[in-house]
Amino acid sequence: MVSVRTPGEDSTDRWLTTRDVSAGGMRLLSERALGKGDRLPLEVLLPDGTWLAVTTKIAWSVKLDVGSTAEYEVGLRFLELTEDDLERLRPLLPAPPSVHIDGGIREN
Repeated sequence: MVSVRTPGEDSTDRWLTTRDVSAGGMRLLSERALGKGDRLPLEVLLPDGTWLAVTTKIAWSVKLDVGSTAEYEVGLRFLELTEDDLERLRPLLPAPPSVHIDGGIREN
């Protein structure tokens, strides 16, 4: 999981939790419904303790079952990431599978 926040939110009780961060986007757990197609500016906490400002677009939003840790799960797509932004995000991304000499793929 990776912590994110809306810009300007310093209090840790306003941080949001993500899942499945990739170079293309991430899933977000939210207490409120978010509209498909809306833009959502966020700041992502990086392993070095700095924040990366990103703009995301809501790809989908679904209501979770009663008893879940959040009300909604939201799919976000990153918009306008630079090569530098991607490089800063790299420590949060899953490792690519290893390809062996026989052409087979082995998970790391």
